Amino acid sequence: MPADARRAVARLTARRAVRPGALWGVVFGATAAATMSTFATTFSTEAERRAVAAAVEGNSAFEAIFGLTRHMDTVAGYTAYKTMLTLVILGAVWGLFIATKVLRGEEDTGRWELLLAGQTTRRGATLQAAAGLGAGLLALWLPTAVLAVAAGSSSKVGIGATAGLFYATAAVASAAMFMAVGMVASQLAATRHGADLLGAGVLAVSYLVRMAADSDRRIGGLRWATPLGWIEELRPLTGSHPVAFVPIAAFTLVAVAAAVRIAERRDVGTSAFAGRDEPPARLALLGGQAGLTVRLARPAVLGWVTAMTVTGLVFGLVTQAAGSSLQGAPALQRVISRLGATGAGAVTYLGYVFVIAAGLVAIAVAGQISAIRNEEESGHLENLLVASVARWRWLGVRLACGVGLVVLAGVTTGIAATFIISRSSRLIAAPASAAAWSMNACKACAQLD
Repeated sequence: MPADARRAVARLTARRAVRPGALWGVVFGATAAATMSTFATTFSTEAERRAVAAAVEGNSAFEAIFGLTRHMDTVAGYTAYKTMLTLVILGAVWGLFIATKVLRGEEDTGRWELLLAGQTTRRGATLQAAAGLGAGLLALWLPTAVLAVAAGSSSKVGIGATAGLFYATAAVASAAMFMAVGMVASQLAATRHGADLLGAGVLAVSYLVRMAADSDRRIGGLRWATPLGWIEELRPLTGSHPVAFVPIAAFTLVAVAAAVRIAERRDVGTSAFAGRDEPPARLALLGGQAGLTVRLARPAVLGWVTAMTVTGLVFGLVTQAAGSSLQGAPALQRVISRLGATGAGAVTYLGYVFVIAAGLVAIAVAGQISAIRNEEESGHLENLLVASVARWRWLGVRLACGVGLVVLAGVTTGIAATFIISRSSRLIAAPASAAAWSMNACKACAQLD
């Protein structure tokens, strides 16, 4: 058999990973470039830069949410602090989802068996899938590196090419690790949904451990116990620390090896964590197309609402310290106010973090839009349209589900944040209701959509 045929799985996986990887790479690089330019123009004087550094550096509230602060009076330090955690989280989510899609997702649909019908084995196919995912990772890194180096070469920015390349590598390191996590989860879980949940659990625990380590310098050593902490220890743009690549590379290689080993030992269609062969019949919400849509979207909606509730609780916990810092830094407060936050102190901080919450909800809604297309691509829509279901009605119900997710996630985030704030102390001069915060979140989500 020709060599190309023996590499069919690798080529197929690469085709599915390279394009989205390149698109996300452009987003990563553009984010870094825009941040560099914004800091250089917004804080043009040394006094303004020192004021920002004095307000943020060492503040446990900001560091718990966004990561450690180093050299905040420089373009490099500000860029690393402002962008790294966001890019790391996005990279981890993308890496996890693309890995479960090309492994457990293909197995769920039965296409994996067709690939294994050629001259390959379960072990070989999994190794080829890893190689294809590696091509997607390279596609993510390349535009990130090019844009970061190009923006850093500006005379106003002054970040060298070596530092820019190190930054790009650190930014995509989480994608590599969670691709490997997704590969393992695809072997352990019985469905792609289950694999996504397993990987998301690893990411959530990693973030919480990192947040605890960054909230108190006395337990900062916990960063070496979490993948996200390893990336922080790389210290891109603020004194590169390449030794932290050792646990990152070791974790990735061990996870890939474990995935290959499990795939070699199990039969196609099975899993290490076996699901039920005959689950009990559940007929709720199957009386019509609207009920079916709600039932299909229910796991995603519940998952996102839970995640946003936890996000609101975390925001509320650190609001007091963050508000106090902002009151002493008018320059930083002006910058945050440009994102839509109004008022002073804690109010400004909440306006800032709710923009972040809105971005998370926008990702959730994008998933619902993608589900609409997947329903048609998989052929499931045809089963509805042969009945008395109009296309406009089907689309309207799916879009209404997305709108409901925006409202529900915004309300729960606002309620959670306000509950914690009201329990801790009176942070805001005028009483702020949960409904007001929720409405702000929903409006921000609508603008992002």
